[in-house]
Amino acid sequence: FIGILIEHYKGILPLWLVPEQIRILTINNKYHLVFAKKIANFFKKKDIRVKIDDSNENLNHKIRNSQIQKVPYTIIIGDNEVKNKILSYRIYGEQKQASTTKENFTKMISKIIKQKLIGYVLK
Repeated sequence: FIGILIEHYKGILPLWLVPEQIRILTINNKYHLVFAKKIANFFKKKDIRVKIDDSNENLNHKIRNSQIQKVPYTIIIGDNEVKNKILSYRIYGEQKQASTTKENFTKMISKIIKQKLIGYVLK
């Protein structure tokens, strides 16, 4: 069954089915990792599957890895996000970034997961 799904969706599984729904990337682990861990814990309490990429790679490499692994949502944490307590995120396959609060982001993700929508974006 999983093989049929993977073939049908060309490896881009629906958000409710993927093992890693969100990946959090830090620009600088020294300054941003604590905030990233708080965000990850917040998502885990909401039953959203999340991982933090705290490797010492540069941000472009981390983003590229996230895209290659087809992670639906990539959150990028930097100085602006920590200061303003917001999330900047990218949707798989898109170049543009958007920013929102963690509460609004959680509502958006939860709505997609609950409705078991195919794809990552509500249209």
